[in-house]
Formats: sequence, C-alpha cells, structure tokens
Amino acid sequence: NSIPAICAALAVCCSTPVGAANKAKANWAKNFEEAEQTSKRTGKPMMVDFYTDGELVQKADRDVYATAEFAKLSQKFVIVKINAQHEPALATKYGVKGYPTVVFLGAAGKSKMNAAGYRPLDTFKNVMEQFLVRIGPIVPPAVKSRAARRLRAAEKALEKQD
Repeated sequence: NSIPAICAALAVCCSTPVGAANKAKANWAKNFEEAEQTSKRTGKPMMVDFYTDGELVQKADRDVYATAEFAKLSQKFVIVKINAQHEPALATKYGVKGYPTVVFLGAAGKSKMNAAGYRPLDTFKNVMEQFLVRIGPIVPPAVKSRAARRLRAAEKALEKQD
C-alpha cells in the first residue's frame, strides 16, 4: 500500500532538477532609465553591469547572477545590465574602460565604485557588501522628507519656547 505513495514521492523529487530549489531569480530592471527612476523612488543604490558579448559575461550570468545568494543580496540594489556596445556614451559617462565592469551608484546617481573584470561569487558578494557599508543606511526619499518635516516642526516648537 505504501509503495504507490513512495513511487509518487520519488517521481516528484526526481522531476525537480538538482539545485533548482536553490536558484532564485534576481529582479533586473529593463533599462538604465527604469533603474534610475526606481533608485530615486526607493533610495536603493544602483548596480550597473556594463558588458559586451563574450565568455566572461556568460560565466558571470551562470556562476554569479543565477545564484540564490546573489538574488538575495541584489534585493538591496536596483540592478541593471547594459550592453556597452549599444550604449557606449553611458559606459563612457561612468568611466568604464574594460568589460565586464560593474558600476555601483548611490541613489543620487553619483558614481561611488567601479569593479572591473570578472569576480567569482564570494568575491563579488564582498564587493557588493563593501559598497553598502560605504554608502550607509538606505533611506527612501519619502522617509527622509517626513523626517526633515518633523525636524523643522521640532525646531519651530523649540524657538517658540525660547
């Protein structure tokens, strides 16, 4: 009686590719403009991957960007891939000289850090984390605006007490 149940369970387990449960998908913006708007709205920094067609790009896509670890950490960023052959002016604007190069930008759009060349997953995660430490806490603009209004109101209240 339990043999059909065991067979059914084995069929389900064996039909899922090994490691598929560990794969998560990163949420890539469609283009630079979308990424920039999302960054401004959310206060998240941008991670811009400038690439050209080549083997290192495929290696990064497969060994770094397709991992659950990258997908989880990338949630703290607005991420976008830019083919520099199609948008050379954008690559030049951010000082990209070789490919692949990942440019990390603060929410205000200022270039904060460039990481040229392919990096394995652990090294790349360290670069992402270092950038997050460098820029400090991520505060959405709406929260900053509310905090500024509250601060001004508190200052006015203090002035009235004087």
